Amino acid sequence: EHYLFLANGFRQVSSVDDELLGAYVTASKVFHFTGGRLVEIDSFLTSGAASIETFAIGTTTFVVVANNFDGLRTDIDSDLYEFHPASLVGSTYLTKIQEIPTKAAKAWHHFVHLFVHYVFVAQAFDPDANSYITPSVLYRYSGGSLVQSQTVMTSSVTSISSFHVGTRTFLVLSNAGGDSGSASS
Repeated sequence: EHYLFLANGFRQVSSVDDELLGAYVTASKVFHFTGGRLVEIDSFLTSGAASIETFAIGTTTFVVVANNFDGLRTDIDSDLYEFHPASLVGSTYLTKIQEIPTKAAKAWHHFVHLFVHYVFVAQAFDPDANSYITPSVLYRYSGGSLVQSQTVMTSSVTSISSFHVGTRTFLVLSNAGGDSGSASS
């Protein structure tokens, strides 16, 4: 079975003088690859969704959405869902299990270190400090939810990757720039 999760960050409603008018709170989609084509099977509301990360722990598949902007604010919750591919819970394939406070979330990245599951969220802007220098957060999966484990000051992180060397795990962060607008890494 193959599924595709589409993060939808903006829905155009109309345009005036070539300026798009629309909504950031819109439906992101779940598609099932069947019969050689993608078929939409579910949708769920997101707020300026920048990305979606899926990961499995045991037989359970999780989906975490990086909600970035709701049209007014960037300090909005991102959501963790449990995915039910057989739609065991009725008409929906997703069950929201946790709301996670984020600030202009750009991406989530799942990795395993020493048999423990972690998820790191890249945050791009701190509205409280009015700064692109913002804490990105590492969460540990524990007892059915994500628990904050560590914060790392970053400069408008846009993507994350990880790799292993022996028993060590390394995270690689792509910084888009700081308050001066210059690129950094």
